[in-house]
Amino acid sequence: MFDHHASAHSARRSRTLRTLTGWLAVAALVMIVHGALLWVHRTPQAKRPLGDELTYLEAAHQIAQGQPSAQPLLWPPLYAHVLAWTMPDGPDASRVPAQLLQVVLLLIAAALMRDITRRALTPSDAGTTADADATGPRWAPTIAAALTLSYPPLAAFAYDLWPEVLHLTLMLGALWILMARRTRLAWMPILGGLLGLALLTKSLLGPFLPALLLPLALDGRRRLLRALVVAAALAAVVLPTVVHNGSTRDAWTIANSGYFNLWVGINDTERASFARPMVVVREYSRYLAAADDHTGRTAAVRRWLDAAWHEPGPLVIVAGRLRVQYFRLFDRESYLTAQLPGGTLAGYGAGFPDAPALPTAVLRALSAAMYPALLLLALLGIALHDPRRHPWLGLLLAFLAYNLLLFLVLHVKSRYRVQLLPVVFVFAAAALDQLRVRGLRLPLSRTGWIALAAAAAVALLLVYGGPLLPR
Repeated sequence: MFDHHASAHSARRSRTLRTLTGWLAVAALVMIVHGALLWVHRTPQAKRPLGDELTYLEAAHQIAQGQPSAQPLLWPPLYAHVLAWTMPDGPDASRVPAQLLQVVLLLIAAALMRDITRRALTPSDAGTTADADATGPRWAPTIAAALTLSYPPLAAFAYDLWPEVLHLTLMLGALWILMARRTRLAWMPILGGLLGLALLTKSLLGPFLPALLLPLALDGRRRLLRALVVAAALAAVVLPTVVHNGSTRDAWTIANSGYFNLWVGINDTERASFARPMVVVREYSRYLAAADDHTGRTAAVRRWLDAAWHEPGPLVIVAGRLRVQYFRLFDRESYLTAQLPGGTLAGYGAGFPDAPALPTAVLRALSAAMYPALLLLALLGIALHDPRRHPWLGLLLAFLAYNLLLFLVLHVKSRYRVQLLPVVFVFAAAALDQLRVRGLRLPLSRTGWIALAAAAAVALLLVYGGPLLPR
């Protein structure tokens, strides 16, 4: 009996030590990543903004001065208002308040990711299935949260002036309510409000809302009432912006960049995400010169698109897009690495062209190692998990498919995969959890391994193969 108790005590101590070691490793990785990001942002000078950052800064300054924002309706308005609140003294003001807010939002996103992952990976039949302990989440929720905080290309947006972290947190908050509180009427106004704020930040989520809200119609009592409350709260958040744009700009919309992004998308010819960035600048200048207001410019772009669809035709255009779009989306160079010394954007004088060598090397090495590993682990996680037993994983896969369908033709760059990272993190964490429990004795058939190897080859081709293929 003494030996039994001693053995049990030793096992508990060993598990506690492994747990503590894991937490210390995660904390160290998070500190290294954020320390390196702060270092490159502050030494020897602040980051040089680029692209949409300049648009948001200009709009925020106008709002802070009490002037109407001249931000074109290609961009939803919320993020400019957030910057105006955190940077009331204009573009030259300290960015620290905005960065602190976004770091807090990233922490909230990580906490949400932890519980979302736990719920998504808990089998629907966990109470009756004998192997539920083997297939349910163990370390996966903590791994997903850690990835949210420590993956450099995502963490970098907490220090940049793009709306990615704000939108990600709003989207994850809405998803968490759907997963954890969807039967509670009191939470429905919050769900509608979060979805409305997400639409005021980025427009991409709009067409996916019916699929996202489908769980409300499938679970619990008072389904119609809950759906109506969500719709009313969402409308209350977005309608003031729609009415304002309609009365002042004759455009009854939050924002509408779809036609413009479609036009730029079919004109992108390079597989690299940041090759020939002047294509966007050229087409944007042409867009602004086409008319004096948003409605006229949209009409002009639609005329250009009509002509393009007729000659050479939609089938030829889509076939051409297959040779370009997904290489741009999954390009190995992220917005972070492109702005570091040696990156494409830094070569244009943007970002951190003079960043110190040590943090640059750390961020580049971590980004280069983690990105392909996450993609391959996510594919393994998809292969291992049955959406019939994990219904929420089916919703995540539907969101992934929705984005891939959109980006077959819309203008795309590596920044646009940020909203896909929660899907990648959940499945990658699930795969790591299964590897920890089962080792390499994974429940995959020979056909499954062949399909997984083919998918992995395609993923690596998209990440690294663009420059190697003929134009």
